[in-house]
Amino acid sequence: MKCSKNELSKLTGCTHATVTRRLDSLTPEKGPHGAAMYESTEALPLIYQMHGPEGESDRDKLLRCQAAAAELDLERKRGELLPREQVEDEVARCISNAKSRFLGIPTRAAPIVIGMDEAAAQATLKEMVYEAL
Repeated sequence: MKCSKNELSKLTGCTHATVTRRLDSLTPEKGPHGAAMYESTEALPLIYQMHGPEGESDRDKLLRCQAAAAELDLERKRGELLPREQVEDEVARCISNAKSRFLGIPTRAAPIVIGMDEAAAQATLKEMVYEAL
């Protein structure tokens, strides 16, 4: 039976754009009023069992994604993955700690470097920066 894209869209429940994309490999015949007509026995398998660019069917893609989600869940249960919030909190704590150490250098260094020559003051400040790191 010959069907237009609109008829195939209504029949399958797919959008017109999806039907158009999935029937791209078929050559339509001219129907009444110039409508593109497709043989339903050729069109329906393409619409329902569409293969993606890698040759992967929609069902295969779903199964692959479900397997990946299950693998991530297993890694989380094993403790191999950490919750995002926990990682963010730890990184923020480390940055805050480093910031405090660097901001404390002038206060600690000021009484020490007063009266030193430039080279000695520079060496002392450099040592304090490395200590903060």
